Amino acid sequence: MNIIDRIKKAENDFPQTFTSFVEKEYGILFYDDANINSYDSNHVILFTNTDVNLRDVLTEITTFYLDKGITPRIYQPFENGYFAKHRELLDSLGYKVQTFGYNHYMLLSGENNIKVKNKLEIKRLLEWDNRIANDIFIPAEEEYEIPVLRKIINKKDYFVFVGYIDEVAVVITYIHKTANGCTRFDYILTAKNHRNKGYAREILSYTVEYCKENGMDNCYQWPAHETSEKLCYEAGFRVLFEAEAGEATYCK
Repeated sequence: MNIIDRIKKAENDFPQTFTSFVEKEYGILFYDDANINSYDSNHVILFTNTDVNLRDVLTEITTFYLDKGITPRIYQPFENGYFAKHRELLDSLGYKVQTFGYNHYMLLSGENNIKVKNKLEIKRLLEWDNRIANDIFIPAEEEYEIPVLRKIINKKDYFVFVGYIDEVAVVITYIHKTANGCTRFDYILTAKNHRNKGYAREILSYTVEYCKENGMDNCYQWPAHETSEKLCYEAGFRVLFEAEAGEATYCK
């Protein structure tokens, strides 16, 4: 399996570390009825190399999630144009398709050129710290990330780093080593009233160097927007491939 295929598999599989799932012939159904607002905890990944009746599959998916009180949601498979090809069927079964352009999957293969002033006290956390919730996630209205983080924080292949200023949590990032030899950069979030001060740059630089020093290979991520991509490039990430992004959400 080449590096692109390994990254694609890592992307499909990563929620298995923090949510329940059922694997079917046609894909993987992730679910957590205690955290229904977390999209990463509640969605479907479809396999595109199987010979199945898509109408029957979609009907089964819809029933599975509605029975649990969860909105059915399907993430874009790694096949460009997949939703466009099946839009008529999806529409007829109550699914609204949204497309978000292309994600740029970037591999850490260059030099880290971020220069920082080391303003933060950065710690790797192995147990829960309520400041993460109170200082970062709740003000950002991203409470759904709290139960996810609580599940992964002490797992051996997860690395949660928090940057503090005067005992206040101001930025968080977490990464994890995947089962197929990659290191996925999952998330960076800066507290609302501490943004645009260089804290995301500092913790990203710290994490990149941590990976290099600890032999963590095939580090990759996909930045959410152009500004983030420029920062990732400065840290040494280079675009390896791109893939169309989107989701189909049940709206009936």
